Amino acid sequence: MLSRKYLGFTLIEVLVVMVIMSLTTTLLVSGLSTTWKNFDKLTARNLRKSTSNLAQHWFNQSFKGAVMYHPYEPNFSGNSSGFSHVTTSAPSSSNTVPLKIEWKLANCDTKVCDLQFSINNNKTFVVISTLSRAYQFYYLIDGQWESQFQPDTSMIPQAIKISTRHSEWTFASTGRPVNADMPPELPLFGKYEF
Repeated sequence: MLSRKYLGFTLIEVLVVMVIMSLTTTLLVSGLSTTWKNFDKLTARNLRKSTSNLAQHWFNQSFKGAVMYHPYEPNFSGNSSGFSHVTTSAPSSSNTVPLKIEWKLANCDTKVCDLQFSINNNKTFVVISTLSRAYQFYYLIDGQWESQFQPDTSMIPQAIKISTRHSEWTFASTGRPVNADMPPELPLFGKYEF
């Protein structure tokens, strides 16, 4: 006699497959849930970190873009609580037109200090960061850090830092020459109109 083959699965085989699929689905769902929670935490942490670094980035870019537009007239001055200069990289400005910007540390006490800036002699200052200590500005002049910068000629410091005696918040160096560029025509003609 010929043996008869059964087509299909038995009830026990179907139940075993369903149990395996339900366990796999449960593990996948809980794993995806954990993954999404970790992703949300990472995104929130990166957002906090990038927001806190934005103030440093704006400050550093502002000083990196500092320009001296006249060889005989200073346009940079500063002390321990603030400084002003002309830059091609002003915060929140998308163009590269030179703008006068003033940075200052205000509302300082022994524990906190606000870093603020103002553009084009606007008396409204924007607070971009509240620092956790009473910081000051220091200027690198001929290899020495000074808390005052009042040049007789048109020049800018080699670098600026916001720090206390024991900790530094940020350090910015200029991306241009520290002295104003002297036009090559000046020795030839003796006079140059700006």
